[in-house]
Amino acid sequence: MMLKPTFSFKGSLFSGIAIGLGCIVNLSCDNRYIGALLFSMALFFILVMKCQLYTGLCSNPKLNNFLFRCICTNLLGVACVAVPYGFAKPSIAISALAVTDGILAQPLLANIFFSMLCGALMCLATTGWKGNIDTNPLFSLMSVLYAIPCFVLSGFVHSIAVWGYGCLSLATATSISNAGSILLSMLISLCIFAIGNMAGSIIIRVILDRKEVA
Repeated sequence: MMLKPTFSFKGSLFSGIAIGLGCIVNLSCDNRYIGALLFSMALFFILVMKCQLYTGLCSNPKLNNFLFRCICTNLLGVACVAVPYGFAKPSIAISALAVTDGILAQPLLANIFFSMLCGALMCLATTGWKGNIDTNPLFSLMSVLYAIPCFVLSGFVHSIAVWGYGCLSLATATSISNAGSILLSMLISLCIFAIGNMAGSIIIRVILDRKEVA
């Protein structure tokens, strides 16, 4: 029987902040491989602190109310660091806009597929961590260090991270209405990406026959 986690506002907020920082660090690195590796530290700290990230918990769609509160708080945490940072460092905002434009320009079916692949890797990372942290800490760490750089370097779509890049890019808006249209398009796309992340995560959980959420 699935374990039902208790929602934690602080834990979900921290997870969003960690992903927001991961987006910033990734864009700040000239070497994309180092950037992808540093991005993985976001999930590492989320797991160590036992916080709640939507993409690490969405393999159980029955937790609909919990997941909705979790993703909303994750997005708030991301925005808390990404929006002001984008205005403080315009060069990062421009880079973030290029990332978001590239993702949104891809065909819908491609983005659904890429978000499913990201969800699958997130499920592997979180279940690998939770299932081995007490018996094989090195394998738990390697689960994270493999899965996260893989989805970053492969261009797979992580719903919370895409929101992070979108929030960073807000500084490039020429007006309030322009900023509003950017946010609206990101929110619509995010719903699709979040469903794709969930689908990929569920498929891996079913294949692995896991009885617990990560």
